Amino acid sequence: MTIQYRRSPSAVVAPPLAGAMALAKPVFALCVLMSLGGCKEGILAPAGRVGAAEYLILLNSLAIMLAVVIPTLLAAVAFAWWFRASNTRARYRPTWAYSGRLELVVWSYGVTAVSGRTTITRPMGTLSTSAAI
Repeated sequence: MTIQYRRSPSAVVAPPLAGAMALAKPVFALCVLMSLGGCKEGILAPAGRVGAAEYLILLNSLAIMLAVVIPTLLAAVAFAWWFRASNTRARYRPTWAYSGRLELVVWSYGVTAVSGRTTITRPMGTLSTSAAI
């Protein structure tokens, strides 16, 4: 037995799975909430001196990485905005090849971020090679 749907010009006929799709969204949301129910504060709830030190290193590393990521994202948005098609003041220079000042800024920013991360992770007093393993 086949079901035939009649269409009238003034009526909108819902597909046969519309009820199931409407039920799928709340079921999916419930599954996500249930899966998050087992989460605990394991990583960001340190216990003891070592845990507290690792927590501090984690936060410092996050700050250094955000100091690199946020300006990069802002620069990407600024470049996209400045060099959009409707901006007549932006000049297209296909023959531009090198800028020493720009190279210095880009590399010094990266070197500073990496050396800052290294200094925070491993303080200067622990760099000696004569320490016992």
